[in-house]
Amino acid sequence: MSSYQQGRCCVDDTLNQLLTVKCVGATEESVKHVLMECIVAKEFWHQVLMMTGVKIPILHPVTWATDLLADICSRHDRAIIICGMWALWMMRNK
Repeated sequence: MSSYQQGRCCVDDTLNQLLTVKCVGATEESVKHVLMECIVAKEFWHQVLMMTGVKIPILHPVTWATDLLADICSRHDRAIIICGMWALWMMRNK
């Protein structure tokens, strides 16, 4: 199994385990909350950091989505972050 496949399996397993936990503490479930602030997202991003070294940069509370498309981080990091957000969103809506 390649290192990519091992990493992919690890991410899939982590997501599946985390999705059994409900997001708590939010008065309203916003997209930003689901992707970055809830306990599931925070644990997911911690695992991403451990596996890849990629950390979500500090983002503006209002323009965070467009900030990710700007040069706030490297293209490589941006790709991992956007793919991670897509995976969180898809698993949430599964």
